[in-house]
Amino acid sequence: MRPLMLLALLLACPTLRAADPVAPTDEQTLTPFLRELLLKAMPEPLGESNGNWGQQREVAVGVKWHRLRPEVMRGVKNDGHWTKVRVEAIDPANSFGFILKDLKSPVPNTTTFEATMGLNVRVTHEQQLWKAGHRLYAGEVRATARVAVKVNCEMTTRFEKTPGNFLPTAVVRVRVTDADLSYGELKCEHIARLDGKPAEVVGDVVLRTLLRVKPSLESSIKDKANAAIVKGADTKEIRVELDKLFPGRGVLLKP
Repeated sequence: MRPLMLLALLLACPTLRAADPVAPTDEQTLTPFLRELLLKAMPEPLGESNGNWGQQREVAVGVKWHRLRPEVMRGVKNDGHWTKVRVEAIDPANSFGFILKDLKSPVPNTTTFEATMGLNVRVTHEQQLWKAGHRLYAGEVRATARVAVKVNCEMTTRFEKTPGNFLPTAVVRVRVTDADLSYGELKCEHIARLDGKPAEVVGDVVLRTLLRVKPSLESSIKDKANAAIVKGADTKEIRVELDKLFPGRGVLLKP
């Protein structure tokens, strides 16, 4: 684990001096480094599902007469129940919290750890109902929440020699092997043409009613979210050119 710790020290503590009274623990050293990596790799939006948005089908649009023989004219029109969900981070640079613990190195150049992350998010759910080209309904619900997830992670590092550089390039990859999602501070910003406090009150009533009618709904959503986190949180490789860290600044290059 020594190469990884050297990299973390260079990135997170470039001004460490011999007179510093207390040496940081592995977790304290790696926490700012990993938080920065995760912020760099955080997608925008965090998640998006367009479902069957834009669905169309062929329908009758008119009749053309050939003397006494009618011909039904057909065309493609919007049709069906469209839904779209978008999840965005709210001020991630300030709202993203990260706690690291249980740091282990089972094999060389591989580090496993448990991390708890918190982030303020905004969820937008939009739906429209179309019938043969006629829009019967359109509505949007927006809500904010504080989302926390505890994940088990694996980070691998390797070092590559770069032509023209004295120091090698570190290649870092973090992936999630297990996830446990929770949320709080759920507030509705907009629902049924209402904004602000009225939307918050109505949204709270709707949510409570849904959970009462279908108590398994929340558990089902969490299970799907956990699976999506594990599937989507395998970051691409991030390259760190150690030659560019001096005199104490790191340059993270996109893959």
